[in-house]
Amino acid sequence: MIVYKILMYPFALLYGLVIAIRNKFFDWDILPEQSFDVPVINIGNLMVGGTGKTPHVEYLLRLLQPNYKTATLSRGYGRKSLGYILADAQSTAEEIGDEPLLYATKFKDTLVCVCEKRIYAIPNLIGDHPETDVIIMDDAFQHRSVKPGLNILLSVFDQPFYDDFLMPAGRLREWPSGYKRADIIMITKCPMDLDEEAKRKITEKIHLLPHQKIFFSAISYQDPVHVFTGVPLRNSNNVHALVFSGIANAPPFENYCEKIFKQITPLEFKDHHEFDLGDIHDLIHRLNKLPDEKIMICTEKDWMRLVRTEKAIPLKELPVYYLPIEIVLLGEEEEFKQLLHHFMNSLSIA
Repeated sequence: MIVYKILMYPFALLYGLVIAIRNKFFDWDILPEQSFDVPVINIGNLMVGGTGKTPHVEYLLRLLQPNYKTATLSRGYGRKSLGYILADAQSTAEEIGDEPLLYATKFKDTLVCVCEKRIYAIPNLIGDHPETDVIIMDDAFQHRSVKPGLNILLSVFDQPFYDDFLMPAGRLREWPSGYKRADIIMITKCPMDLDEEAKRKITEKIHLLPHQKIFFSAISYQDPVHVFTGVPLRNSNNVHALVFSGIANAPPFENYCEKIFKQITPLEFKDHHEFDLGDIHDLIHRLNKLPDEKIMICTEKDWMRLVRTEKAIPLKELPVYYLPIEIVLLGEEEEFKQLLHHFMNSLSIA
């Protein structure tokens, strides 16, 4: 790995030079950033994959949806369609992507749209639904043509951006100094027992600017839910689980399953893997080989790539579950809510 990083270092510097010039063009207004009358909140990161953007978008929706007409805007990674699409009750992951489908499924009162170019999507969204109070952009920290009113940067607890390097030598999409564009820095996937001293050390390493706030979040796993009946699995101690996933960072999901089940058989696919019937029959074959008291379980996002498709049909009579997750803030949650409330009020949306 060290040899690979050394070999990739010159390519990373070349990539970094291109990114730095691009960002300077935005800073100097050579490339324009456009603001909109509707409040726009961006959730993004500096590194590729696995920082927890999807559950943090859901967290924001839970806070905002009771009082505002919310919308989400994503690229729709992995979809087979092109252009601007507004999700409806018949949308599939192939049409809009797994993450947008998850938002549309869980938050019925939220508008969910996808488009490669956010700058083109927002006028369409506002034109179709002028009642929209706030737009949450998913994974658009590097898409600077849209200037968000509130920029939230995610950084993983055990893979902080300040200890990483540019692709392909590291996992950063841009130089670590890009953090300065953030209004809020959220340290994600923290241990639940994170203490104040650990928070202080991380905060010192980031060197917050005067306008920036830092928060710490953790993943709270819920009871497994049957994908067809919606019935939760309360007692899992004696269960053998075939644990499959196609996400950027599978180990935390697998580690949690290892804690709640008697035994697990993990099976990993690439991120946003498009399951086919061959995969499904292989999963069923592997499930049949397990002892009794057995289930098949995936993440909620993985299930979105199967629901409403013919690939789900062979699973109809089987014990198939997904594992819901929610974000919890480790202290200062009221401060975060007040900051969000102040942002909305400052734009006269009430």
